[in-house]
Amino acid sequence: MKTKVLHYAAGRDDRIVATYKDVTFIDRQVGWYVEARDERHERWDDIAIIERIDGVCFVAEFLSRNAAFDREHLAAVAAEARNLRAAMQERIARKLWIPLPYVAAYEALGWDARPLKEHRTWMRERQETESRQRRRLHDEREEQRRQARERERQQTLQRAEEAFRKGEFIRAEHFVDLCDRYGIEIHPRTRGMLRRRIEALSPTHIRYSGGYGNRSPSCNGCTMLIDRLVEKLNV
Repeated sequence: MKTKVLHYAAGRDDRIVATYKDVTFIDRQVGWYVEARDERHERWDDIAIIERIDGVCFVAEFLSRNAAFDREHLAAVAAEARNLRAAMQERIARKLWIPLPYVAAYEALGWDARPLKEHRTWMRERQETESRQRRRLHDEREEQRRQARERERQQTLQRAEEAFRKGEFIRAEHFVDLCDRYGIEIHPRTRGMLRRRIEALSPTHIRYSGGYGNRSPSCNGCTMLIDRLVEKLNV
């Protein structure tokens, strides 16, 4: 049955339009139409559930086809339509969201929609406040984790520095960090070699990564860095 229905405009959550839909009515208060069909499984079709009050029809909700025709749920929708004002007062009291088609239905019926609009505004403000609080807590936790990681990195680097001072091997990545700490400039090519080809370094030796056979890569740049770090640390 072609029926004028109040529903959200396509792709909008702030605008209501009234268009004719092919509605199947279950009883005087409740009907439905297919909003979108699923090409593979009919049971996943998107079904719009309609409430009808004094000739005014509006979309109350969207459900998949396999959930849309639950008898108890449809009975609850019909009960809401029969006493919509009381149902909306209960939603407001329970701090539940009221979709915009309900506001449009109130206006179409000539009822006072201000309480619904005020409740939607209050709900949005509360949601925004809660969202800001969640973001703040998230940022605080991220900062705490960042600080914890930095403390751990500095502790690891301090242990590496102490080992290097004692003449022990330290990992190449820690050697690079120590050079950065003491302002020792590393040529990009040497930095790349430290990352890819050097396993560990000490004040007197360089340990290469495997895979080079009898030929070791040139280590002049690394040797110069070792000398500069030794000088900085007064080793």
